[in-house]
Amino acid sequence: MVAKLFLVLEFVFLASAITQIEEQIPSDFSQPETRIVGGSPTTIQSYPFAAPLLLSGRLVCGSSIVSRTTLVSAASCLPTDGATNGYQVRVGSTRYNSGGRVINVIRFIINPGYNPVTIDNDIGLIKVAAPIRFSATVQPANLAPANLVIPDDLIVITIGWGAVTPVLLGNAPSEELQSVALRTTNIARCQLINAIVDPTTKVCARATSTRAEGPCNGDGGSALLFNNVVAGLTSFRNGIATCGTLGFPTVFTRISPYLAFIRANS
Repeated sequence: MVAKLFLVLEFVFLASAITQIEEQIPSDFSQPETRIVGGSPTTIQSYPFAAPLLLSGRLVCGSSIVSRTTLVSAASCLPTDGATNGYQVRVGSTRYNSGGRVINVIRFIINPGYNPVTIDNDIGLIKVAAPIRFSATVQPANLAPANLVIPDDLIVITIGWGAVTPVLLGNAPSEELQSVALRTTNIARCQLINAIVDPTTKVCARATSTRAEGPCNGDGGSALLFNNVVAGLTSFRNGIATCGTLGFPTVFTRISPYLAFIRANS
């Protein structure tokens, strides 16, 4: 993903956080160069709401179809000046760079509470120039209901076309859609690494094994699924580590607090 989508934030309580995390990392821990960092290929038939956001054909972020005219993504994925020239979404394809149908973007709507420093309220909408035609490979997402509680230490799924190697910047996206299972992380533990993580609007999830697993560059705005509903959007990587590093959870924007915003603008 473009650099701003996975901002490597200055975090609070650095020394204590690193000490606590290092104690949990096995001595034989390594980071293999695998897909969506630890994931595996999947298909658009499994996630027909998924759509890459493109700029002049290049992957910017992921998004999820909300209605025939609207997709939801992370505000940090969207241009702050609202310029839409060159932006498109591709619907109905497993590949971000071919197949399906490409539709021009005509408007971005960034949540008015979005803060690019704290990355709070990191959610925005993408309006398209032509109606999205639903089919077996193109469907609106089932969004999480209001006040959904996502328990700690449960398996969730995230998807995306982002980088497949756990390096910080410059790695190429995956042509095919990828998915990976993560485990939700207690918000207090997440705040040890980054105190600005807001428990009312964010959820954290980490690798499920000693491998590197998790979203990477290009996965911003992509869906986090819990009980088969889109419960969150990839927001930023927590801490200084590279993508999917054990002990450094990814931070996701929760969907539930923003249902009114989505519905009012869809």
